[in-house]
Amino acid sequence: MSENAPSLDLSVLRTGLALSLIAACATGPSGGILVKQHYRPEVLVAYGAEGAVPSGVQYFLVRFGNGLAFFERDADGSGTLFQNTWRDEAGDHFAVWANGGTAFEIFVPQDRAQPAYRFAYPLRLYTIDSRAKRPVPRIPIDAATKLTPRNGPPTAGAAS
Repeated sequence: MSENAPSLDLSVLRTGLALSLIAACATGPSGGILVKQHYRPEVLVAYGAEGAVPSGVQYFLVRFGNGLAFFERDADGSGTLFQNTWRDEAGDHFAVWANGGTAFEIFVPQDRAQPAYRFAYPLRLYTIDSRAKRPVPRIPIDAATKLTPRNGPPTAGAAS
């Protein structure tokens, strides 16, 4: 990044997806849905998280219908299901956003054994591609969270 490029204070993004989405739109995020504690999808990959991540949140690549979705599970068992998805040559992308709030994108490489990444795009630093229905950052933004696949099945009590 150049010397004159804007810098982001990622500490403001540490509050997590749920708080941003609930404050911005009570009916749920664009690109996904808020799910209740009883939601138990078929988990394909469970991830450990490092970086900007709210306490107790777990991350899962899950089967959704005939396709994929990404599940961000809060400590109380509820969470956000990222249903908006697209694929490119590098892998699968999942995104949710709230009008007037932060947008979040998850990138999962085609090689599921490799780490996935969670990006947080602050308001005014992204636009919504109306044709593709997804957030597009206005400037390069580094991943806020590295999601490393865990060995073995999901932990007891996790989304499985």
